[in-house]
Amino acid sequence: MYFHDPKAPIQEQAAQLGIKSRAFNWAHDSMSWQDAQEHIFQMYRTIKNSSIMPIVDFDFWSLPYYDGMGLPLRRIKSFAAVAGEMLVATLGDAPVRFEIYEDRLTEALTGRLPGAWREGEAVAAS
Repeated sequence: MYFHDPKAPIQEQAAQLGIKSRAFNWAHDSMSWQDAQEHIFQMYRTIKNSSIMPIVDFDFWSLPYYDGMGLPLRRIKSFAAVAGEMLVATLGDAPVRFEIYEDRLTEALTGRLPGAWREGEAVAAS
């Protein structure tokens, strides 16, 4: 989402564009931050074949880091797919039962379902 810094060059056109306020609490003549948020939510609900990459701790720059730590891209993509479903589920008014996603998240990251583990067995990130 757009962050309006009053020091940004666009501020010079604030009166012309109707830009009001700053930071994440902004509006202009054709949209407010609430409108932008709803557009983002609509994209999350409808765009397929793309992964939602949140800003904190799992963004684009995390991909080479996790790969370097031995987590292959296919596992990252599987995790992002399940996490994206969870995020979209929270956009409605109904309560979300996150426990229904636990096995799928575990399988995405480890390649195994929790029930397939044996006592003391190391889980490979293959």
